[in-house]
Amino acid sequence: MLSQLQTVLWISAVGASVLFGAFAGFVGLIYALTAPWRFSRAARFCGEAPSVTGAPRGRVEDAEWARRRQAAALAVAVACAAEATVTRSTGDVVSGWRLLHRVRRLSQPIARSKGTS
Repeated sequence: MLSQLQTVLWISAVGASVLFGAFAGFVGLIYALTAPWRFSRAARFCGEAPSVTGAPRGRVEDAEWARRRQAAALAVAVACAAEATVTRSTGDVVSGWRLLHRVRRLSQPIARSKGTS
C-alpha cells in the first residue's frame, strides 16, 4: 500500500511541475510578445515621425504641403456630404417575420375581466 501511495505522489508531483512549468512558459511567452522594449526598439529604427502641425521648409515642399492639405480637406468634405445625404430607414422596412408577429398579436381577442365596466 505504501509503494502505491508513493507512486501516486510521485506522478502527482511530476504532473503538477509539468503543468506549472507550462503555465510559466505561457506567461513568459505572452510577456515576451507584449514587452515594451520590443516596440521601443522598433520605433528607434523608424526614425522621427514628421510633424503634423508644421509645414515643411522650402518653396516646392510648401506647394506640395498645401496641395496635400487641400486634398485632405476635400476628402473630408466629400465624406461629410455623403454621410449627410444617406437616408437611413431603420423603421421603414419591416421584415416578414415581424409583420406576421404583429398580425398575430393584433388578431388575438381582448380578454376583459368581469369586474370592470
